[in-house]
Amino acid sequence: MNHKTPTHEEKMRHLAAMLEDMGSVMMTTSASGTLEDSRTRPMSVAKRDGDGTLYFLTSAETSQVKDARAAEIGICTTQSKTEYVALRGTFVVQHDRALIEELWSKWADAYFPKGKEDPSIRIMTFRPKTAELWDMSGPKGIAYLIDVAKALL
Repeated sequence: MNHKTPTHEEKMRHLAAMLEDMGSVMMTTSASGTLEDSRTRPMSVAKRDGDGTLYFLTSAETSQVKDARAAEIGICTTQSKTEYVALRGTFVVQHDRALIEELWSKWADAYFPKGKEDPSIRIMTFRPKTAELWDMSGPKGIAYLIDVAKALL
């Protein structure tokens, strides 16, 4: 039996495909950067990039924005019936009107009743440094760790 180890590029394509199929993640943030202060909550993903970068629309008043501004580090996890992804990386919070326009959706309309001009809207961008993937859909399943930061250099 010939088992070829996937290349970094193949792993990145697999990560992008897995994330594309998953509409929400469990986002973990910590104001102090420690596990003791961490909080986890579900978040809908507004956009995904091929390198695993995730974009979220949220309010400036939320705990995840406050945590991300304080410590910037975090974790995003998601799963389907047979696939699991755990991303570790950093958050950036911004108020970019053009990006808000690009990311706007019917979901955002429901969450922000004042519309896309609501001054409290923030974009949380999550840039992974590492990704762990488990794909149990095949007979033996696969699992691997990706140094995502390598792909960004």
